[in-house]
Amino acid sequence: MRLEQIKEPAEITAIRQACFSFEVPSNISVLLHRIRIDGMTVGYVATEDYNTVAAPHICVLEGYKNSAFLGRITWIFENVYCPLMRALGKEWLVTNCDDSDKGTINFLEKCGFDLKHLMVAQYKL
Repeated sequence: MRLEQIKEPAEITAIRQACFSFEVPSNISVLLHRIRIDGMTVGYVATEDYNTVAAPHICVLEGYKNSAFLGRITWIFENVYCPLMRALGKEWLVTNCDDSDKGTINFLEKCGFDLKHLMVAQYKL
């Protein structure tokens, strides 16, 4: 089980377009990591870098959204990703999800996130 950083700009762009739909301000960098289990890529973590705050977005690929893999993905997130973010000087992990996305809510709760009801309003210039 591994978490591998992806650094190739073309690969980052292709993965973000295929797996993620979030937008990021132009002055914010995004770290991208591949989640590998038994030699297979099972998902990705894209992290918006806001100095001491990291905003992770997690994508688990189809076919791996089952208890056999999700338990291991949770372990990688808690025992590899979180310590990595701490080592990079992050003090908070902050993310959001659709309140109808029960799978993501369950995953975030298992990883120890404090889920609160929030309203998010945005206006893109």
